[in-house]
Amino acid sequence: MWEILGIEPTTDEGAIRKAYARELKLHRPDKDPQGYQQLREAFDEARRYAAYHAEEETPHEVSVTFSYVPETDVAQPFREPEGLQPDAVLDEPLWNYDGLRHDAYAHAQALMENEVVTLKAIERYLDHELPDALEARRIYSVALAEALSEQPGLGRSLVNNVSALMNWELDSIHTPQLPAWIIDALEAQIDTTFAEHYWQTLALQGQEGRYAQLKWRLLSGNDEALPWWTRLVPDLLMTLKNEVIALRWRYPQLLDRVNPALVNAAFGQTWALSWTLLIGLWFWGYSAWIAGQESLTMAAQSLLLVAVIAFYLCVYPRLVERAEDGGKMAKFALAGLWPLAWAIIAVPIWHLLSLAHHVQPIEKGPARVCMAIAILAYPLYWTMKVQGHNWLVRPGNVVRNVFMLPIRLIREQNMVVKFFGLFFTPILMALLIQMAYYVE
Repeated sequence: MWEILGIEPTTDEGAIRKAYARELKLHRPDKDPQGYQQLREAFDEARRYAAYHAEEETPHEVSVTFSYVPETDVAQPFREPEGLQPDAVLDEPLWNYDGLRHDAYAHAQALMENEVVTLKAIERYLDHELPDALEARRIYSVALAEALSEQPGLGRSLVNNVSALMNWELDSIHTPQLPAWIIDALEAQIDTTFAEHYWQTLALQGQEGRYAQLKWRLLSGNDEALPWWTRLVPDLLMTLKNEVIALRWRYPQLLDRVNPALVNAAFGQTWALSWTLLIGLWFWGYSAWIAGQESLTMAAQSLLLVAVIAFYLCVYPRLVERAEDGGKMAKFALAGLWPLAWAIIAVPIWHLLSLAHHVQPIEKGPARVCMAIAILAYPLYWTMKVQGHNWLVRPGNVVRNVFMLPIRLIREQNMVVKFFGLFFTPILMALLIQMAYYVE
């Protein structure tokens, strides 16, 4: 120990402290941790040596007479001579700011490599190595959180475990132990980790088959414009658009990796083929074909019915989108279609009421119009009063939902039920169409 302190063996505590202060400048904790540790152990051992030999040199006989004893080092704490104050370390903390931050960053990097082992090491560090000072603990705690916020791949589970060990109280309703900007940085790093994992999951899913590879290539590509054939693959573009919209709300930082042409298509108005549209055209086309077999008049009405249904399945949703974006022509078109939608709703209601009350169908035009107005009076009032600005699209949406109902029911079934539904349900629907709309 005397070689480390650079002095001869002595019981003079002042000389020991002076030597320690001199050597401390050569073995700073942040630059030479091992040398600092040896110096500290030598300093403590030298102080114990001096205290022990000082007791041996103290006389054991006690005088019974009282006399004046001047103040000495035995009665007063040790004070360095004035000339040694620049080298004294009694008023300086025995820890270093840079050294604490160095330990915190080293622990943060080790946590990313082996969480379990490093958590135990940090616990030992807090109990045995960290200086017993509130300021030292605060500096280490803040530095550890700051270092973690800079680690790629940081997960919430790891942060919660470290928070429990350091008493950060991140989930507490009370004021957390960390500055707000560090908490924000931790959350941002965690979000980045989740986003990266999600993107890697999409990449792995994109290798499971040719269709999945096609979707991944379109999602992660760098095209100026999407190929024209992507609109003809049923549900392809719609699936990719939904994925882009989900990325925008959950992980907006990933939009830079998405195909820019797909981003433009996702947030714009783009027509694309879907299985719902194909099934709808088949279902209603088959139903109209069955209903139009009897005569040319029935066939003409079937063609008209198919045209109306195709319009509401394909064109009507685009008109509504343009109207919501402020398109004046779209609003004008919807205003013109408003009476048509109510007429489509009113005709089957009229026939249903006639059948229920055993009333013979009225063939005269004025009487039919008056009855339709009577039937539609309350729905019209409700639409205008309650729906407000949606009164133009409300009846059209009702018509479209009616056309979509059998399609949605069929799509939710298994393959066997779908097959029989597509071939046998249109027969029943053809009978209902004839009863409700067709004129012989």
